[in-house]
Amino acid sequence: MKIIRTKGRGARQAAEIISALERRGSATLDTVLPAVKRIIADVRKGGDRALLRYAQRFDGLVGPDALRVSSEEMASAWQSTNIDLQAALTAAADQIRKFATRQMRNRGRNLLVPG
Repeated sequence: MKIIRTKGRGARQAAEIISALERRGSATLDTVLPAVKRIIADVRKGGDRALLRYAQRFDGLVGPDALRVSSEEMASAWQSTNIDLQAALTAAADQIRKFATRQMRNRGRNLLVPG
């Protein structure tokens, strides 16, 4: 995965990358949808092997390590995330953990409360 900064020092490079992507072609959805559907079906059927084939074909990524996001990349992405979004994600993660913990404690019990 490649993180593209759209602000600060990376803004010019981001603009160039976006322009290059836009110049790739103005294919309509109807034109690309059959190919997209084939790729999705292939990945569903072939799993990681198919995914790695497409990652190499389209992105030049070779091997499963190319798909891994490093701790540094994750930390950098988190630091560049809006503070309000960070707070919302943190709150959501806390709520999910609490719910999962309650589920584990109550496993096997009837969780429905008569109303």
